[in-house]
Amino acid sequence: MKIELEDTDIERIVERLRTVIKSDCVKTQITQVEALMDTKAVARYLGVDVSWVNKAVSEKRIPYIKIGKYNKFRKHTIDSWIEKNAVKTKEENAVKPIEPLSLSGYKARRKNEQRA
Repeated sequence: MKIELEDTDIERIVERLRTVIKSDCVKTQITQVEALMDTKAVARYLGVDVSWVNKAVSEKRIPYIKIGKYNKFRKHTIDSWIEKNAVKTKEENAVKPIEPLSLSGYKARRKNEQRA
């Protein structure tokens, strides 16, 4: 089956495509701006203090974007970072807790006293 279109039909299709593509680009840009979080938002999201986030940024342990003097974070990047750094739950890979130490041989000492 072959369909023949007139030039005016093709022009209307092209204009409609331009409109759709332009609106998709704007939505993508808005989504990217909304996905940026500041240090307080990341701290709240991770359930840690702001000072921890600042220290992690200074040690480059957490992914961030520098915008002028501000540190910004993308939520999807933070989520990926969390997954990458998550503790493995399989028995063979799980970190096992150490046994509690016995304090039977422990002798209390004073502030400036050294241990033998």
